[in-house]
Amino acid sequence: MTQKRTSKSRYKRITCEGYCTFEDYIAEWLIVRWTDEFKMDKPPNEFWKIPGKYQEMYQRNMKAAKSLKKKYDPLVICAAIKSEYFNKIYHIGLKCYGPRGWKYNPLAIEAIKRYDKEYKQLLKAAKQKDKPVEQKETKPLHSRKQTYSNNKTSINKLRDL
Repeated sequence: MTQKRTSKSRYKRITCEGYCTFEDYIAEWLIVRWTDEFKMDKPPNEFWKIPGKYQEMYQRNMKAAKSLKKKYDPLVICAAIKSEYFNKIYHIGLKCYGPRGWKYNPLAIEAIKRYDKEYKQLLKAAKQKDKPVEQKETKPLHSRKQTYSNNKTSINKLRDL
């Protein structure tokens, strides 16, 4: 935790004073939201340093956020987590008995993908709105007249042989 704002630590802490990295902010925000929703005890100041249920969830959420940051823009992840797509989703990292000790929450990943797709479509629509519409010159279409001829083509002549 840093007291001053830096290029890496630019997000304001929720439970205590100071600034933190993107991963810490997301993990802390998810834990606070989780405890509020299920009417659990409020996490104490700097709960990520105190061993217990909050620290484990915090670590998993932080690792998942760090990994997601490589694939998606932090702005998209943060906005997706605060959107209606995440109404009933409280963690992005789940407990797993494997080498990593955590895995992605599949519902959270799907919600982030959907939000990212919607965000890109919104940006594309904004670009098209700003861009002047170019109209191409179109030639008038002519329909072909169907004609039948009695002349035999060379292929038809060969077929008759």
